[in-house]
Amino acid sequence: MTRFPGFVGASYTLRSVNADCQRAVNLFPEINEQKTAPNNEVGSLVGTPGLRKVATVGTGPIRCVYRIPVSGNLAVVSGNGLYYVDSSWNATLKGTLNTSTGPVDITSNLYQLCIVDGSFGYGFDATATPNFFVISGFPPADRVDFLDGYVLFNQRATGQFGFTNL
Repeated sequence: MTRFPGFVGASYTLRSVNADCQRAVNLFPEINEQKTAPNNEVGSLVGTPGLRKVATVGTGPIRCVYRIPVSGNLAVVSGNGLYYVDSSWNATLKGTLNTSTGPVDITSNLYQLCIVDGSFGYGFDATATPNFFVISGFPPADRVDFLDGYVLFNQRATGQFGFTNL
């Protein structure tokens, strides 16, 4: 196996297994802050538990799993369904997205989630009824994050980004 100094290791699979068939499952990157790696790697991929099935959520595919910071519970997008998974691993359907394939990204403040699927933006507010809604006028975005009270999002395929009001 050829080693490339400074690289951590395999973490993707190409469409052709003849070209590359490596896949990182249940691994997370850990930075080598002391810079003691033998080939100057900046970090390593460290194994983590994850072989025990604890829940079945929707019919799949799983498009996003997000840990809600305030509660520690999970928001999971399976197929076109948004599910809330509590600490006992009970999954409850909370809403339906307009798409059922492709990646999804989620961010949150204390009680509200912002969900994007590349075409639409959605909100989930645990303190309101109804608590799941499509955000009208939200630009197509596939990345979203929360910073200092603002929700930041990219405007897909434009090289631009936007942010919400406080």
